[in-house]
Amino acid sequence: MSSKPAINEDVQQTFIRKAQKREQEKFNKVNMIRARNRFSGLFMAAVVGSIYAYTLLAVKQEKFLDELDEPETPNK
Repeated sequence: MSSKPAINEDVQQTFIRKAQKREQEKFNKVNMIRARNRFSGLFMAAVVGSIYAYTLLAVKQEKFLDELDEPETPNK
């Protein structure tokens, strides 16, 4: 009878180790997904930021409204 509890403890320890290993694998998988998501988010933010900056620079360089002359009014 005294050997039976030791076997149960060994079995429990084995199940605990297996459960911990599964949890560690899940944790590693989630961390990999988070890292990819962060990279994707930073990449998209960089693309959007560069498009925004390019647009602002392009609009600043346009001077077509400054070149238009106001119509001259006839003097009577």
